[in-house]
Amino acid sequence: MATPKIVITTAASDCYHARETCELFQAGRATARTQGWTDADVQHMPLGEALVRRRPCSHCLR
Repeated sequence: MATPKIVITTAASDCYHARETCELFQAGRATARTQGWTDADVQHMPLGEALVRRRPCSHCLR
């Protein structure tokens, strides 16, 4: 998979993902719900910004 120009994350996450269907992204959101947290809004951001503030997902961006 080519690295996207726009990636997704949430305010609560320290990593970014290529797509909302990423298994680890979905698993993280499911875990948050089981712990009683509400889903954080999905944020779209330019890859350059994500590279400075977060780490890439080890699943969808390896």
